[in-house]
Amino acid sequence: MTVKEFCKDKTPKEIGNLLATNHKKTEHKIEIQEKRRIYDWQGYALELAVQKPIYKEKYQQNYKRYNSILKRANDRLNEVNDIEVTSLSNKDINPYIELLEVALYKANFFYHDFDENIFKEIIKEYHKQKDISKVEWYFILCGLLVEKFELLKNDIEETIKIKDEQKEQEVNDLIDYINEYLDQIELMYTIIESIIIPKDKYKELVEKIIPNTKYKQLNIGFTNKIYETDNQIIRICIKESNEERFLKEVKFYQGQENNPYIPKLYKVDTTKTKIPYIYEIIEKVQGITIYEIWYKLTEEERIEMVKKIIEAIKSLHNQKVTSFNWNKKIKDQLLEYKEIEGLEESISSLVTSCDIYFHHNKFGLIHGDLHFDNILYTGKDIKLLDFESIEVAPIDYDFRLIYQMKETPWKWASIRTDMKTIELDYENILDLFINEYKELQETQYLKERLMVYEILDILKEYDKTKNKDLLEKVKKKATKLKYNK
Repeated sequence: MTVKEFCKDKTPKEIGNLLATNHKKTEHKIEIQEKRRIYDWQGYALELAVQKPIYKEKYQQNYKRYNSILKRANDRLNEVNDIEVTSLSNKDINPYIELLEVALYKANFFYHDFDENIFKEIIKEYHKQKDISKVEWYFILCGLLVEKFELLKNDIEETIKIKDEQKEQEVNDLIDYINEYLDQIELMYTIIESIIIPKDKYKELVEKIIPNTKYKQLNIGFTNKIYETDNQIIRICIKESNEERFLKEVKFYQGQENNPYIPKLYKVDTTKTKIPYIYEIIEKVQGITIYEIWYKLTEEERIEMVKKIIEAIKSLHNQKVTSFNWNKKIKDQLLEYKEIEGLEESISSLVTSCDIYFHHNKFGLIHGDLHFDNILYTGKDIKLLDFESIEVAPIDYDFRLIYQMKETPWKWASIRTDMKTIELDYENILDLFINEYKELQETQYLKERLMVYEILDILKEYDKTKNKDLLEKVKKKATKLKYNK
């Protein structure tokens, strides 16, 4: 039975109920197989160069992004793909992939007339019959892309072999489907989350802070609960362990009243009398993150955007601060990892190199977490966000994440922009900043310093995850530095 046949003459509630019933009956555990799906999109583009299928122009505009998106989608699916059910067509499939596919079909997603209510009703009814609250839904949403890319690859190969206008139109529609899916993935995730997440227990607290005011919760932040009104952002520090960082941000805001690149602080309450947490109310800036537009910009537009970002960040870097022994700080941080088995030689080599790389330093007040999700563009100006990592340091330290974005630009992206963020758009990201920032050009051993910072970031990640693959990364990068003096 096809999805179309299954959905015919059934209500959304019936569809959700029947799917859940079938999945509970046929669900079985499987061993996760590390499947790697990387297709020759470039080769198909060359084949199409001498043909003129209906979808040719659309494919040429999109294919360079496909393998980057597919690799991440594939890795995420591999992490959660440990169960299967017998699908409507009698094939083995992940139950939640099938649920998504059916819900999207019934909600007219393929026909570019997405009915959110139908989608929600199917998921909601399914959840009543089969609990889906423990499912990694973002990974499942990515997993459906794996299925769509496989279908796209097969259909393209078919049209290359045999001229078939109907199949060509299907490819054309599938390219549109993938693009629209990438645009709507955050919405779908939000809809599913609204069904499976219990009622917000902080709601009463927000209403004490801003009585009689319409607001909504933002699905961002792990240590703070964040809400927005028409013109305000309310941030509540719900974890005591984060209070020191939270108060550091508050203190920063209080010293930046006249900085045009920083949102205004309207109120802060550290008494814990109105609610049992400290909180702040800041200006809501109307704008979009740089991640949301970077992939759309021409090279010339990117250069202009970088100039605006540098102008904003210099408002911090040019503030008077007291310098200190940065070389010693970096060496001390490295030495914290000297006892890790297999890293002794790498750490020793890095510590020795620090005396060369960190001899000269230009200090400033630095953001500390500078990436494109913390930079807003208003349509005219730049606003910087999130100052819990603000500190005094050499200005090049503020570009360590920009440097790392060349390899993994999506690492700091939100659900909204994650699958639209690919390496191709960030190949020369650091060079754009260096070319427009004279003080960076003058920093001796800039790229070596940035690599040391990256190694430290990898080591901190290892501390949290104990992922031994990260240690191999450290060794490779330390070896590269050793022979690059």
